[in-house]
Parts: sequence; C-alpha cells; structure tokens
Amino acid sequence: METHFSNQKTDLNDAQALAFLARDKQIRLIKPKDRQQLEFACLTTLREQYVKQYRQTLVSLKGICQSWGLNISKGISGKARLSEMIEKYEKFPEELRRELQNMVKHAQEVQKALTEINKTLKQVSKGDELCKMVQTVPGIGLVCACRLKATIGDISRFKHPKNFPVYFGLVPRSISTGHNEKKGRLTKRGDKTMRSLMIQAAGSVILMANKGNLKARALSKWILKKQREKMPWGKLTCAVAAKLLRIIRAMLISGKSFNPKVAAIAKCSLPKQTV
Repeated sequence: METHFSNQKTDLNDAQALAFLARDKQIRLIKPKDRQQLEFACLTTLREQYVKQYRQTLVSLKGICQSWGLNISKGISGKARLSEMIEKYEKFPEELRRELQNMVKHAQEVQKALTEINKTLKQVSKGDELCKMVQTVPGIGLVCACRLKATIGDISRFKHPKNFPVYFGLVPRSISTGHNEKKGRLTKRGDKTMRSLMIQAAGSVILMANKGNLKARALSKWILKKQREKMPWGKLTCAVAAKLLRIIRAMLISGKSFNPKVAAIAKCSLPKQTV
C-alpha cells in the first residue's frame, strides 16, 4: 500500500522529515559562519579557482604545442619566453598562433588576479589573532590559516584531539565485522580545500625534517622514524597532516603559540606546568 512516504518530494514529507530531525538527539547543531568567516571562506575559494584556471590553461597550452611538435619543458615558466617561442614556431597556422597567444595572456591575467587576492588575504587577516597564532606552526602559511579561520568555528566543540582530523576527513575508514577490523582509505569528509592545504603543509614539514630544518625535535624524530619504517609517502603526509591539526587544536584551546619543545609529545609525558 502506498503512503505519503513513497519516494515523493512533497511538503508533507518535508514536514515529517523535519519533525524526525528535531527529535534526533545525536545530531549536533553548528553555528552559521559570521561575516568574517564567510569573507575568509569566499576569498580562499576564489583563490583556489584562480589556481585551477592557471594550471589548466598552462597544461592545455603545453599539450597543444606538443601535438604540433613544440616541446615546452617544465622549467619554462616565464610567460614572455613562452609567448616568444609560440611566435617563432613556424609550423603553427596563423589562426592557431593567435589563439595560443590569447591563452598566454589569459594565464598572465589569472596570475595577476591570484597575486591581488593573496594581497587581500594578507590585508584582511592582519589583525586576526587566530591567523597569527596558527601561522607559527611549521608548514602553515597565510592561505591555510585563513581557510582554518573560515571552517573550524568554535574550537571547543572538538572534545577530543582525534575529532579535529576527523572533521576534515584525514582519518582512515573503519571496516569491521565481528572480531575482524581493518582500516580503509581516507574518509575525505569535510572541507576539500582545507584538506588539500593541510596535505601540502604536511609535505613541506616532511621536507623540512629530512633537511634537518624542523625545529620541533619530537615531531622531526617521529617523521624520520616513520620513514625508516618504510611508510609510503601518501600515508605519511596524511599522518603528518592529522598530527598538525591536533597540534593546532591544542594551541587554540590553550591560547598559546606553537612551542617546538612540546609539539608532538604526548600530554601524559609533559611536565604538569606545561600542560
């Protein structure tokens, strides 16, 4: 027998669903973004779009040139030199040459827009204490700090350190049945842009540890240990990104800047006056 629940989008079904949600005690409500958080979120989203446009334009341009026999190496990043190579290559038809030059100009315009939006982010984050504090963490730059400001909201809602990486999808899936439990791929939930930025930050921290430039000795020691254990690069960067998020959470809750002497050290191992 069919009822009003029969896979139909109606006002009655919507009202019924809202009533069930209102009675659900497991749903955690979140605050909407304030004006400043919304500004940070929009600016960082626009920046990501500019980055994608810039990369796609250059990749497409190089692919077209290669199909005509003009190989453009990765080291050629100057737009003036690229434009000159296209102009001097005789095999291009005149119509194609003109459109390729337009692509070079488009890449230049996108690069200028990217530079301007970076200046805007620097300007709007100048007086923000959270952005200043987060940027003291190794690998965390201006864009990553601004995106964190836009996404985390109230830090006190993350009751456990592991909840913070979970919020950004930087934990493996748990697949269990009976007494058998195994870990799967990353959940990849939450903000995609923030997760991507944290992976980039983790990669830079690993390179710093390999070169001996990472001041946090405990964190550097942990990274080098994982590398000696032959942990794959992908898993290592995800693990370091999750650890950086746990460090950031501890900083925001305590209100203290990054301390390289205690970073990545278990809380139970710290002296009481530093906890």
